[in-house]
Amino acid sequence: MAGHRLRLWLAGALAVLLAGCGAAAPRPAWHLSVRGMTYAGYSGPVFCRAASDARLAELPALHVNTLALVPVWYQATAASTTIAPWPGISPTDACVLHAMATARRLGLRVILKPFVDVRDGTWRALIRPADWAAWFASYRAFIAHYARLATEGGAWALVVGTELSSSDASQPARWRSVIASARRGFAGPLTYAADWPQYRAIAFWNDLNWIGIDAYFPLAPGPSPSASRLLGAWQPWLAQITAWHPDKPVLLTEIGYRSERGATADPAVFNRGAPPDPALQAAAFRAAFRALTPQPWLMGTLWFWWDNPSTADHAGGPLDRGYTPRGKPAQPVLAKWYGRWAAERGGP
Repeated sequence: MAGHRLRLWLAGALAVLLAGCGAAAPRPAWHLSVRGMTYAGYSGPVFCRAASDARLAELPALHVNTLALVPVWYQATAASTTIAPWPGISPTDACVLHAMATARRLGLRVILKPFVDVRDGTWRALIRPADWAAWFASYRAFIAHYARLATEGGAWALVVGTELSSSDASQPARWRSVIASARRGFAGPLTYAADWPQYRAIAFWNDLNWIGIDAYFPLAPGPSPSASRLLGAWQPWLAQITAWHPDKPVLLTEIGYRSERGATADPAVFNRGAPPDPALQAAAFRAAFRALTPQPWLMGTLWFWWDNPSTADHAGGPLDRGYTPRGKPAQPVLAKWYGRWAAERGGP
């Protein structure tokens, strides 16, 4: 016991000495280890197509090292209790495995991030089934399916849920059952992608390996806010996470900005009908990287690359108003900062 106390005293004294000398505290091994992109598909064969393979092949040049692959299953309404693949819309297992294999051949780690959406258009955060027990039985089967697929495809990690805000704080025991089911089928790290207003209310973070936040934090309003305003708008959110988070890495399981006027006021809003503004998207990327890079709790980010590869209107380019930076001024910004992260870590 005396030896333990002495070690603690010496560690504290060393920390004070280093602080007095202006030395930076050592960063955790996982700091900035994920340079990721999110890749979702909304047709059965989409991940098997040559165009999908070609899009994935563009990522290593941007210093991306991680792909979050998003297959989607559905329930009919917010009150439904059954979750299932939508024929012709949900990516097939064979094509999910094909995309995973393609990514791995390119040197990318794969995070499998299955979604549940609602066929009538209700946002998944508003799902309120008529019977929670029946819904969770169906959801456990859904996650168990993708846990097995993650193992078969050599995934690095698995996301057990995304933005299911109506249950992630109110049903902790059932979520722990989902996590236990996922661990029976998959031995790798698990996380949950919490909607940004909700992450502090979730009670099952200790059952997971990482904290996941879908980081659509509202930033500066107005049509074209300045870079300094965008950077300043990040500070309260960063302070909030720093003050709250437990001793676990935080992964921004989604982050993105549409390339349209006013997009930084509420980044989660899509199809607002505003004119294209690729310069604002690039400015938002710069501000996010500048704000996030020093954070010692940050494991990394998963930006949107091509959020709907089954249609041409999200392929990128100057007229595309969606989240992808592909073919826009934000693309070289991302490549520059991911390159810096790679150089800092001294790895791929």
